[in-house]
Amino acid sequence: MMEPNVILLSVLFIFTAVVTCNQPKCDPRKDNVNRKCQKPCALEACKSKRKDCLCDGDCGLSCINKNMKCEPIGSIQYGEVTVLPYNKFAAIARYECHEGYEIHGKHQRVRVCQGDGQWSLSPPECRININQSIQAKAECGKPPVVSHAHHDGEIYQTTFDIGSMLQYTCDTGNTGNPNDISRAWCVGAGIWVGPKMTCSSPGCSRPRSIDNGRVKEPFKNSFGDEMEYECNEGYFLTGRRMRTCLANGTWDGQEPSCETVTCQEPPKIVNAVHDGYDESSLYPAGRQVTYECTKGYRQNGGHPRAMCNGDGEWVGLSQFACGQYKKLSKIFSSPVVEAVQEKPKCLVKPVSDDNAQA
Repeated sequence: MMEPNVILLSVLFIFTAVVTCNQPKCDPRKDNVNRKCQKPCALEACKSKRKDCLCDGDCGLSCINKNMKCEPIGSIQYGEVTVLPYNKFAAIARYECHEGYEIHGKHQRVRVCQGDGQWSLSPPECRININQSIQAKAECGKPPVVSHAHHDGEIYQTTFDIGSMLQYTCDTGNTGNPNDISRAWCVGAGIWVGPKMTCSSPGCSRPRSIDNGRVKEPFKNSFGDEMEYECNEGYFLTGRRMRTCLANGTWDGQEPSCETVTCQEPPKIVNAVHDGYDESSLYPAGRQVTYECTKGYRQNGGHPRAMCNGDGEWVGLSQFACGQYKKLSKIFSSPVVEAVQEKPKCLVKPVSDDNAQA
């Protein structure tokens, strides 16, 4: 029979192992990072409620905005790209080439959405695999994908006979160059030749700046592009943060607005008052109030001033407290005072016989 102490140690060992395995591993921030890193943090240590402490590759643990997104990733000619989850922080874009083509670009089959809003590495290319024999297969797989364009083949068709030809057309709201090659031919061994074309949208006009805010850079206004609004410090966004450029040259949705960040009433300190009671129940960001102890109490430490920050929280009252003065009764009850206050004793002087006779 196993001793109880041995069983307890075994359970503790297993529990410790499980907890350790579940903890996310993140390498420390590197000294030379060729991109912008966000504010460093420890787990659960971001002050802003709109940010989380997350692992950001070479930047290590950083405070990342919960609503941060990377730009929509472009398609790859003669291949496909899948993005999961869609354009959010840490999303992974995986590239695959069609049959007869291979990825060109070392370690670029996978790209990651980073904390600076950019995709890691550079987009790869799908190039013809010259080592594959033309006689190996007399058919082709899926045809090339052109951004903002479609072909006249069957949507769900996955194989095409040698000699097949497809005609490409720009999607609604997009235009191409008349000199572009808009056809693709299956030449065998899984190899497509063509098309060589681009389709682009005339785009949407740049929207006006919103009060106390702006459109976030870099700004793109082609069909399908998204723009993002952000507010100045001390303001928060009301409405949709993202808007998309439509095929008709307009932005979807309504323009948002930036409202003033406010704090509720300042925190209450026992035996203290502040100088902001004559104001409304909402205090704008940057507003400061000063505390003082009530009569009979004195400051025991800390800083007496609090400020409403950009996140709608009061900060600055570190260790501020009011304590009571020492009671005077204790002073008057000391032995020294009692000795001074003691009444003098009266001595009776005896009367002599001479004075008595007189």
